Amino acid sequence: MMFNVFDCGARGGKHRSWKSVDLEYDYYMFEPEGEEFKQLEIHGDGANKIINAAVSDKEGQQKLNIYSDESLSSLLEIDKSQAYRFRNITLVEQIDVNVTTISNICDTFNIVPHFMSIDVQGLSFEVLKGTGKYLCQSLAIRVEAEFFPFYKQEKTIFELGSWLNCEGFELVRLETCGPGHFGVSSDMNHYSVDSDDAKPMWSDCIFLNVRHIEELIKKRSKPDFVLAALVFMVHNHCGYQALKYLFLLEVSYLSDASKSILSSSLPLFYYYLNLPRIDYNKHQNYNSELFHLESMMKDMKVENKLSETTLEKINSIYLITS
Repeated sequence: MMFNVFDCGARGGKHRSWKSVDLEYDYYMFEPEGEEFKQLEIHGDGANKIINAAVSDKEGQQKLNIYSDESLSSLLEIDKSQAYRFRNITLVEQIDVNVTTISNICDTFNIVPHFMSIDVQGLSFEVLKGTGKYLCQSLAIRVEAEFFPFYKQEKTIFELGSWLNCEGFELVRLETCGPGHFGVSSDMNHYSVDSDDAKPMWSDCIFLNVRHIEELIKKRSKPDFVLAALVFMVHNHCGYQALKYLFLLEVSYLSDASKSILSSSLPLFYYYLNLPRIDYNKHQNYNSELFHLESMMKDMKVENKLSETTLEKINSIYLITS
């Protein structure tokens, strides 16, 4: 099964969370700024298609505001009153760019956005609204969202989260933008000069389409889709969330290819289940779930072994101390 990943705002190339995923997928990049688009075309970074356009909820042409810090460039105007860091940001130029919607791209190529990574400087809400009828078919979303409007007319994380909840999605993890540590990003550091620097500013938010995933499991439908969602969870540091779905899966209804992928992931699930700092371990059914997982690994002849690199990565994520 081939899955589709949409990377909206692909400056810098493929998102780190997709560089070592054990799934077959097509990667679609969207980048409106000309020079950055050319760099993506040159280096590719494993993309199947690179589209020179911004993404929003309406098609057409709009002005892209290019700021002195190009990473802040947006279809929206920066609100300099919102944070100290923006007070010296200047508008360099405005350029006309093509704007498309995810719905339009899906119609054009007859595809579905199974996974989305969105970093579009204030327009996350509009991008997701522009998915239209395809949103309900998406399995998971990684989206950058702000706690207060950095850009004029921007929807915040609260409005975005509330709307996605109504669409069947649940927020399962917040990460700092860039490094990907658990938590939120702020301007608080040794050089802070403003009391507002301590406020949470933005985060990468990971949402799962729990309504869709649980419906697939209940109907024993599209097991490859469910497994793909589990693999996404592991690679986005929420393997603990995947555990509750893992125990609902029956190996007998997985395809041979899916069993192979599941076999490589089971030791990771086992390790997550044994992490001492995860509240999930305190669940009353912990012992029976651990036995179920051990039995599954035994039946599939999977060795319970992880590489030192993988162990170090998981331990660093959850701050496990020896």
